[in-house]
Amino acid sequence: MEERASNWKIIRAAIKDIEKGRSLEETFGDYKTEYKTSDVNSSMFRPYRIYTEAGKASNMIVRMINKGATEDELIRAITHFLVVCDSKKYVLDYKRSYKDYNIKELETKYPRN
Repeated sequence: MEERASNWKIIRAAIKDIEKGRSLEETFGDYKTEYKTSDVNSSMFRPYRIYTEAGKASNMIVRMINKGATEDELIRAITHFLVVCDSKKYVLDYKRSYKDYNIKELETKYPRN
């Protein structure tokens, strides 16, 4: 639990740094509309899947920050993270977000130790 709290603090600080006076929507786009899906019965909305994906995304963002990722890379990763975190509430397709933001490339560039 302690790791999640510290990850969130690091991510929130990165978001504030990237925004630079812009709104969240101006910085990260209207992901709530863009990734809306009608497939509410999909297995991707099971809580354990969402928690797992959110954990993977947050850990990757922290690695990226520690390894000096570019702002564009961080925006891609954080936007995907926001889609995952809001997927249950707004019925968002985080699997499509993963593909659209090319998260696989970021995972390869910033691997786990």
